[in-house]
Formats: sequence, C-alpha cells, structure tokens
Amino acid sequence: MDLTREALEFIQRSNEPAIINHMGNSYSDKELYKIDNYSYPVPLKVSTLQALADYMNSGIDGDLVSMFLVVIDSPTQVKLLSEVDDDMNRMHLFSACAGTPDIKFGSFIDRELFNIQLQSCFANTEDRALLLDIISNIEAGTIAEYTDDGFAQKANIKRGAKYETAKMPNPVTLAPYRSFPEIEQVPSNFVFRLREDDGRIECGLFPADGGAWQLESRQRIKDWLISALSPHVYDNTVILA
Repeated sequence: MDLTREALEFIQRSNEPAIINHMGNSYSDKELYKIDNYSYPVPLKVSTLQALADYMNSGIDGDLVSMFLVVIDSPTQVKLLSEVDDDMNRMHLFSACAGTPDIKFGSFIDRELFNIQLQSCFANTEDRALLLDIISNIEAGTIAEYTDDGFAQKANIKRGAKYETAKMPNPVTLAPYRSFPEIEQVPSNFVFRLREDDGRIECGLFPADGGAWQLESRQRIKDWLISALSPHVYDNTVILA
C-alpha cells in the first residue's frame, strides 16, 4: 500500500508544470489552460437608441457601466461595451439594432410597388413628392431616352385632360429610412430610371453618393446619444463613431 501511495504521489508531482525563467521571460514545460474567473452576461438586445440611453442613465447594473464604450458599428448597429477586465476582455452589455424596411435599391420594380415604397419607406421631401407625381401620371408607351447634357429620359405626363412631355429628374435627393427612428434620416442622391416591360412601367432607384450617408448617420447617432445621456453618465463615457 505504501509503495502504491508513493507511486501515485510521484505521478502527481510529475504532472505539475515546471516554470522556468530565462532572460526575463517565464516558460512552462507543459501546455496550460486558463480558467476564466469572470462570468459574462448575455447582451440585452433592443431596437431603439432610446432604450440604450434609458439603460445607461438608469444605473441599474451599477459598476458594470461605470466605465464603458459605445461603439457605433453601422447606421443600424450600436453596442455598449464595458471597460477591459484583468484579462483585457470587454463585456458586451447591450445591443441596439434598428429595424429598417427592406427597400429595393439597384433594381426595377412595378410602378405601384414603387409608389407604395416611396410613401412608406422614405421621409417626406421635395423630390419624393415630385417622383410620386411623375409615376402616378406617366403615360405608358411614351418613355424615351435621349442625350442632352448627359444620359436622360423623358415621358408624357398627364396634366388634367392633357399630356405634356417632361424630362425625368436626375439625380434625385431622397431620405430613406435607413437608420434609427430617433435621428433625422440622412438624404442622399439617387439615379431615377424608368423602363417598360410588355406595357408595364417599372421604376428603379440607384444609389449615387458612394455610401457617404453612412458616415453622416453614425455622426447623428453619436450626437443623439450625447444629448440623451445624463451629464454624470456621459462624463465617464467614450463614444466611438
């Protein structure tokens, strides 16, 4: 029995890692696996900036949000992260994800669907009203293309009992709902095109601002959050846009 106990103790000792110091660095003769000492919460998920601001102002989780980062990943994604812990990790505490409509850009859709999309998925602007007027009164079979000072289109538009030939506006400035409802939607330029398919009029919007609206949307999200946060909360906050 004594020999067996001694053998087990020897095996146990032989499995313990040996730590070797060499030229200021520490090395182990065995692979080690770290056991985390922290329990990370599942991030809360919401769809508005207001919910995120309310959470941050409430102080409900105390020290968890005493120091934190608000990371604006995109016009529709904002994350709240804690300060780094002893292992240089951050807790993902909160996520806000905007629920935006599925707008058909870069393709042609039926005139009626295009009309509905303009009214339900775009803020009310001067060019939106102009497009609604055009597509509601355009006469089938009259769409034509011509070269003036660029590539353009024209079509007959009904005005009362008469028709008049009108040049299609290009580019048009529109403000689609592409970010959180709390901020003013960013307008950007689009190329507006018409075409006919078996007598059916189809319309298309093609983005023409190179994605610049995304940078402006992030900035507006940042400005909104700064104004919505209590001063004692914002004083300890770093906002990344």
